[in-house]
Amino acid sequence: ERKQKGDTIAIPYKDLQAYLPEISGYTKDGEPSGEQTNMPGMGSWSQATQRYKDGDKEIDIKITDYNGAQGAFAGVTALYMMGYSSENDTKKESTTDMGMKDVVGYETIYKKEPRSHLVVIAADRFFIELDCEGNNDENFLKGIAKSMKLSELASK
Repeated sequence: ERKQKGDTIAIPYKDLQAYLPEISGYTKDGEPSGEQTNMPGMGSWSQATQRYKDGDKEIDIKITDYNGAQGAFAGVTALYMMGYSSENDTKKESTTDMGMKDVVGYETIYKKEPRSHLVVIAADRFFIELDCEGNNDENFLKGIAKSMKLSELASK
């Protein structure tokens, strides 16, 4: 639908940085980084990243806009969109309801170590990764993701 309207350009990485959140109890570890990538035959995408620290706890957040590279996006998200889940003695992986329109999540919770990973897919365009070292509460990263103005981002 976006492609039919001529909307095939990824948001510049500097604009994506505005969607990186503030996280209560954590401080930003340096300035946000980002990049714009153009690859003939694959399209273009942009990324914004930020690391946060609270003592020895760390959170890394990366937002990628695949608007100019839908083929690459489809390959990256295929497994998440299928409803794949898995569990063993060390981790549990599954889709998770983010409670927002056009937003789906896929989480990995590690059972034996304080670590978690959440992938959020917004508007069939944005791929947001949240990695946490120091906390494996399954609601922690979801709470951060919900604070990120994802509905606004999904409306772009």
